[in-house]
Amino acid sequence: MVEEIALLPDAQGRGIGSHLLRGILRAAQRRGVPVRLSVFVNNPAQALYIRLGFEVVRIENPRMSMRWAPDNA
Repeated sequence: MVEEIALLPDAQGRGIGSHLLRGILRAAQRRGVPVRLSVFVNNPAQALYIRLGFEVVRIENPRMSMRWAPDNA
């Protein structure tokens, strides 16, 4: 389980977060399990999550819940 991923501003926009999340999603795909996360509604990282296939499942300001499902789920 990953509790939190945070990058310092100087490290953002370099593909580090994408690389980490893709590794998590590959592991989840192999196991056939979904990945869930929570993000602040005004966090620009939402765009990354959507690009990676996450969908919004609930919005409860100030956060939203998102879910990614493996191909076989």
